[in-house]
Amino acid sequence: APRRSGRLAANIRSTGQARQGVVRAGAARVPYAGVIHFGWAARGIAPQPFLYDALDARRGEVMAEYGDQVNKLVNKYDLD
Repeated sequence: APRRSGRLAANIRSTGQARQGVVRAGAARVPYAGVIHFGWAARGIAPQPFLYDALDARRGEVMAEYGDQVNKLVNKYDLD
C-alpha cells in the first residue's frame, strides 16, 4: 500500500472461510482506502491499485495453492 502514515498498510487484513478468502483494506479510521485504491477522477486522485498489484505479483502462488487444495478434495472423495 502507498505509505504516508502507515495506517492504510496496517489496516489490510485477510480472512479465510470454508468457501472463500477475503482481503479487506481500510476501517473507520482509514475511510480513504477505496479512494486510494480505485482513485477519484472528480477530485483528481489517480488510482493506485495496490491490492490488484499484490495479487498480480503472487498470482502463480495463489493458483498453485488453489490447485493443491482442489487435488486434496479430489483425492479425499475419490473423484479421480
